[in-house]
Amino acid sequence: MTTEKLYAPAAALNTSEGGRRFLADFFATELRRHDFANYITTRLAADFACALAQHLASSVAQGMDLRQPPPSLTRYRIEDAPGLDPVTVYVENYEPGKGRMVVTCYASAWTAFWGAMGDDTTLEQFVASCSPEYVADNMVWGADTKKSTRAHADKVAAAVVALFKSQRDTAPGVSHGR
Repeated sequence: MTTEKLYAPAAALNTSEGGRRFLADFFATELRRHDFANYITTRLAADFACALAQHLASSVAQGMDLRQPPPSLTRYRIEDAPGLDPVTVYVENYEPGKGRMVVTCYASAWTAFWGAMGDDTTLEQFVASCSPEYVADNMVWGADTKKSTRAHADKVAAAVVALFKSQRDTAPGVSHGR
């Protein structure tokens, strides 16, 4: 037996009735929450209902599982690294053992992804256990870099590794046997 999703047609999502109907159907079908139907159909702002319905319909069409929480995104700022402008690090932990990092320093930016860091490892924990050279290799992977650009990435990677090591080493109740 198959179940068909009975969402409002896409063309109707720009109307108050269509947007609200889509949301009520979505809540009932996907989230199994029927207790919001009255609120959605009578009190929810029409423009918000339309915008949310269009976003959800697009996400569903792209195959996104909206019941899964978004990856955690954390921003770090390093302002005291010798010889560097402030460094900003954005970390996305998609799930244990899988994550992405975006690093910026002045007009330069790098990104790195690790898909197999260990079962219960966050990106911060993983990077803290790596050498700065390894992290820099991942930051510049695939880029045609000059020596000066690589040297800059090496300094930035060293600052990022130092940040995550200091967090690891100062975490309460953590012993590293060193």
